[in-house]
Amino acid sequence: VETPQDSTPVKRLRAWNNAKVYRSDIQFCCDSLEFSELDSIAVLFGRPILWNKVRNQLTSETMHLLFKDGEMYRGSMLTDARITSMEDTLHFNQIRSTEMMGFFEKNQLVRYDALGGVSAVFYMQKDHQISNVNIKQAKSLTAVIENATAKKMLYIEEIKSDAYPLHQIEMDKQRLKGFEWRPDERPTSRYDITDMSMPESSRDQFNSKDKPRYVETDRYFDNYMRNIYRKLRDQDVARYNQRQEERRIRDSIAAADSLAKLALVPPEDSLAVPDVVAEPDSVTVSEPAVIDTTGKKPVPADSIRERRPLIVAPDEQRIKDTLVAVKDDVAQQEVTQDKKLTRTEKRAIKKAERERRKAERRALREQRKAERKAAREAAKAAREAAREAKKKARLEQTGLPETD
Repeated sequence: VETPQDSTPVKRLRAWNNAKVYRSDIQFCCDSLEFSELDSIAVLFGRPILWNKVRNQLTSETMHLLFKDGEMYRGSMLTDARITSMEDTLHFNQIRSTEMMGFFEKNQLVRYDALGGVSAVFYMQKDHQISNVNIKQAKSLTAVIENATAKKMLYIEEIKSDAYPLHQIEMDKQRLKGFEWRPDERPTSRYDITDMSMPESSRDQFNSKDKPRYVETDRYFDNYMRNIYRKLRDQDVARYNQRQEERRIRDSIAAADSLAKLALVPPEDSLAVPDVVAEPDSVTVSEPAVIDTTGKKPVPADSIRERRPLIVAPDEQRIKDTLVAVKDDVAQQEVTQDKKLTRTEKRAIKKAERERRKAERRALREQRKAERKAAREAAKAAREAAREAKKKARLEQTGLPETD
């Protein structure tokens, strides 16, 4: 007897030799990976690295990623697990442990548990400036993430915590052993994966066409198709807002990096640099020279000095101009963001106006429909009354009694 073919095939994916995956909200790469639909788990081998919200980097020797409904649901990092979060180009929040478990919602990290020998380095800010470094150790750690930043943290057993002013601790001690920041490996667009051209989207062409009214559907399911179109429109708006938020985060990180680089330039010390330059006066001084008794060499007497202001060095002027330019860029970004909010409010007002007009037209149609129905009922009643009158008149002429 021939064995029937399996009607439920299971799809498997295997990739090796510099495997990369790109999505707008999450990216990862590794030497090789394997994925099976049987358990919806992707296993990453060979220095796997995962980026979330651009500034969060997750690494370990092996990763197990569980997917649910097409989105990442849970991730397990085994052996030398690390989470690195960039504050600026020089300072990084770091967590290292033997094993980590991360939990995701809509492909965004919302919680992680670090198990076994946890070491952590965190930077604390005061007035939006990094002021202190907190170095911690514990047996395990649980953290809740909001907007790519740890909001709540719980250290469990064997807790050690030391805080240092930023300027009193060397840079080597601010980095955990084996620290690596690998932004160059992150795919920033789909073109880093493949240069295959995609067909142009026909979404705009479809949206510009009039949609069918589905009269029969509306008769039995009131406003069903309108709700479908409204949901599609809301999804497009949410996708657009998400892209704008990601672009704003990237711009803010770039601006912070520029300010951090400028902060490396040592400030001018007013005590070390004199504000005047002293030169001997060209006027001949009549005061006699003092004779040095040891070397028999005349020492000129102190002359009248001319105070001449220093000229600002070109390098210092360039630094000041750069700082002014960075402030102008930040101010321009804030103005642009305000304009975006204004455009969003205008769109909301226009949308409310369209809905109001639709409601008025719908009420007018219902009123006209009720008036036509009342007119038909009145005409029908008039015809019935006319027939009854004619019937009664014929019976009276013939002299026959009325019968039911």
